[in-house]
Amino acid sequence: MTITINPKDFGHDGQCDNEGDFSPDCDRPAVAAVLSATPPDMWTLGAPAASIAFLCADHLDAEPIAHREHAEHNARGAEGGSRRIWQALLDSYPNPIPLIP
Repeated sequence: MTITINPKDFGHDGQCDNEGDFSPDCDRPAVAAVLSATPPDMWTLGAPAASIAFLCADHLDAEPIAHREHAEHNARGAEGGSRRIWQALLDSYPNPIPLIP
């Protein structure tokens, strides 16, 4: 069974989350959700480097994947619909989950 995610179900606009340090932010449509090794926004200082990223095809392959232990730790703090996407990504770890086009 293939799992897919609709980013709008989680309040996401469906655009790639990649933010370039030396280039403009990406404005292409995201194709998959992944557990990124990027520190989460709006969490307490010191949270492990694991967050959910919605990425386009070009940025998906270059995204560092979070350590499973870090993702499990941060998933415990998730609530509501966010908890479902964390669990789905942990269930498919380390593979990304395709987005509904």
